[in-house]
Amino acid sequence: MQKDAKIHLSRAMVAIDMQQKMSYHHEMRAYDNHREVRDLQKQKTELKNEIDLYKKRQQELEAELAEEKGRMKRRDDELRGEHTLLVKREERFKLMQAQLEEERSKQKESLADIRAAHFDN
Repeated sequence: MQKDAKIHLSRAMVAIDMQQKMSYHHEMRAYDNHREVRDLQKQKTELKNEIDLYKKRQQELEAELAEEKGRMKRRDDELRGEHTLLVKREERFKLMQAQLEEERSKQKESLADIRAAHFDN
């Protein structure tokens, strides 16, 4: 009987020891999991902050691009206006040149008529 009790007690102690080891193992696993979750949450927060910075920088760049496009459009409009003025000036110049040429031609004819009339007399 005493021998059975010792065996029973020994088995109970082994079972308790196994239970304690399993409990310790579960606690360590839970701690590791908790630490891993905490690390992953930290990484998630860091990545989210980094994404927010990239989005902010993208918005800044888009604003700069829109501003630059506006400047280029205004400059393009200015150049088109200047081109139009230059084309009009060139047309006026050609018209004036043609008028001058016509007037010179008339003056030459008139001078030739005057000389011809002078020599006829």
